[in-house]
Amino acid sequence: MFLGLRVPIIVLLAVSVAAAAGCSSKTEGTSETRSINAGQKQPEPKRLALVIGNGRYSSSPLRNPVNDAELVYHTLRDLGFDAKLYTNRNQREMKSAIREFGEALEAAAPNAVGLFYYAGHGVQVNGRNYLIPVGATINSDADVDIEAVGADTVLEQMRESRNRLNFLILDACRNNPFVRSSRSASRGLAQMDAPAGVLIAYSTAPGEVAADGSGSNSPYSEALARAMRSSSMPAELMFKEARDEVMHVTAEKQTPWEASSLTGQNFYFSTTALETRVASAAPAATPAPPPAAAIAAEPAPQPQRAQTRARPRPAQPPPPVVSVAEEPKPAENPAPASSAGRFGRRAAGLFVGFGRGVYDATREIVKPGTRTRSAGDCQNSGSGGCKDGSN
Repeated sequence: MFLGLRVPIIVLLAVSVAAAAGCSSKTEGTSETRSINAGQKQPEPKRLALVIGNGRYSSSPLRNPVNDAELVYHTLRDLGFDAKLYTNRNQREMKSAIREFGEALEAAAPNAVGLFYYAGHGVQVNGRNYLIPVGATINSDADVDIEAVGADTVLEQMRESRNRLNFLILDACRNNPFVRSSRSASRGLAQMDAPAGVLIAYSTAPGEVAADGSGSNSPYSEALARAMRSSSMPAELMFKEARDEVMHVTAEKQTPWEASSLTGQNFYFSTTALETRVASAAPAATPAPPPAAAIAAEPAPQPQRAQTRARPRPAQPPPPVVSVAEEPKPAENPAPASSAGRFGRRAAGLFVGFGRGVYDATREIVKPGTRTRSAGDCQNSGSGGCKDGSN
């Protein structure tokens, strides 16, 4: 009976282990996929720009709008924008270019950045801003809506494209002759509300007039192009840098103005300037570790020993000089044992030198160079002398 129950239990355990392993593998695969997707760099947005400059007006021509449009166009091209330039265009041509611009934005959306720049005459009528084409005939307020191009039509194209970021730049607040013939037209341009994801930039504050410039470009186009190229700041701060320069050049007679509703991540016109700023602010890179071969070749560091001052040792006397004399030959008649005993007889031939002579353990101090006399040499010498006549 127990054997019959054991088999189903083993099968059930095996199925459970396999299911757990499958779930674990699936979870690991999902987490790995998420980590890979998170580590992937987002593609750069496509940059699209439309630049229009009108100056060849029959009634009130302008010298610099075409030059300004060309300056901004080449700047944007150098910064990676797919830009198109139109100069001295009539109403039909302007509207056609704006429609094509909107279609290009929609095709590249949502990862696209759109920029529209206009230089030329502009006017506001009943709170609405209009861009004046070349060849327009405006004699009354009613003619403006028929002959001009509304600035809000550009905003409408941007809104319909549903891309994430757009710039509308109006360098159109110049001295306008149409205001004098209109009862509803006002000085400068009117303030426009920027929808989400749009920044509207004016060459001067609403209701004010911008200078056309005494040189080949207007103060605003020069400052704007320079800031676009060199600024390492996000777009909103880049426009602030251009505003500061225009105010300085015009002695604060002209103050550029922006209305911004930008969202999401910061946008930088010049990625090169940004990379330069980041690189200069980054800490110095730590040197790469040496290769393993170089590490193996280096000698192992020796342990540091405590530096102790050794006590000076007292001067030691030089070791004694041992002079070994010639061992005496045994006498013919050995003498009887003296009072020195056995030790004295055995030590008769041992000598220790102290520089004064050699010590004979049996009798006396013997001067160096003399033969050692044993106790038997002077035995029975009568008057105390030795057999050889020495004393």
